[in-house]
Amino acid sequence: GINPLDAAHACREHDIAYSRSNDLNQRHIADRILAARARERITARDSTLGERTAATTVWAAMKAKTKLGMR
Repeated sequence: GINPLDAAHACREHDIAYSRSNDLNQRHIADRILAARARERITARDSTLGERTAATTVWAAMKAKTKLGMR
């Protein structure tokens, strides 16, 4: 099936935001939005263990990128 994080277009919107701007601040905004969407899937009652695992990985990566100031 389709991962709800992808079904909500969160990953696609993040990729589009990155393609439209090289500005680090704009990219970090996109990272924070994706992290928030991932967090929603982590806590959603209908998330499977696999979905929660994938969403946790995305959430942790986005949080690390913004904290470390990475592109």
